Amino acid sequence: MPINYLELVDTMPFPATKAEIVLFAQNHGASEEALDGFQALPEGIYESFSALSHRIGKIDELPGADANMFSSSQHDGAVNSKNNQ
Repeated sequence: MPINYLELVDTMPFPATKAEIVLFAQNHGASEEALDGFQALPEGIYESFSALSHRIGKIDELPGADANMFSSSQHDGAVNSKNNQ
């Protein structure tokens, strides 16, 4: 069954760092597989749920992509990082 990453963090307050997102997901019962996906996100500050959604949309490029329900065709946000990833 595909992982719904956004559902795991839909009540999270933003802005949030990658570490805060991982911790929030962990505290709300995310599986190890889901946590691995969040850990693979680029470092930075995610200004909004939409920005996180955009990066999660690219999660199909990460390990285990065949089990993920999002595709990189989503383009509705951005992450603010030093490297502009």
